[in-house]
Amino acid sequence: MQRIVVAAGFAERRPCEIDGRGVRVGLTAAGRAWHTELVTRRLSMMSSILETFSAEDQRALSTLLGRFVGALDHYVSELDHEPVDEGPAA
Repeated sequence: MQRIVVAAGFAERRPCEIDGRGVRVGLTAAGRAWHTELVTRRLSMMSSILETFSAEDQRALSTLLGRFVGALDHYVSELDHEPVDEGPAA
């Protein structure tokens, strides 16, 4: 994926200032403009869809999505505390 966005001119690769072996990838001006366009389109699409929902349905969706995100955050935080299985001992 990185090669594709670099080849398209949306990102550029630069050597890492701290460790010359590493590479930093950042957006170009074209990449920032593309990102802004995508965000604008997504917001427009979401607004168009949500305006077909009643106020009550929008509140219900907000409540359910809030619960879902909270449960997902909890699940991920639990994964962060699980021991790593390193396979059978040698």
